[in-house]
Amino acid sequence: GAPVYAVADATVSSRAPDQNAPGERETVQLRYPGNPLDYLIDHTNLTSVPSAIQVGARVTRGQVMGAVGPIGFGSAARA
Repeated sequence: GAPVYAVADATVSSRAPDQNAPGERETVQLRYPGNPLDYLIDHTNLTSVPSAIQVGARVTRGQVMGAVGPIGFGSAARA
C-alpha cells in the first residue's frame, strides 16, 4: 500500500492490532499538540509499521508511520 505519513510532530499514544483485522493490520494513535487541547487521532488499517513507532515515541512531520492496508474483509468473492 501507499505510505502513510505523520502530518505534524506528535507523540505515539498507542499502537495496537486493528480490530477489523488483528494480526494483519495495526492502529496507531498519535497525540498532536494543540492550543488549548491536544488532538488524539487514530490512524487505522496500517501495515508495515516501523518498530520505532512505539508508545511514547516522538514522530516528526513527514515521518512514515506505515503503509495503507488492504481494503475489505476476507478473501471471499463478492457479487
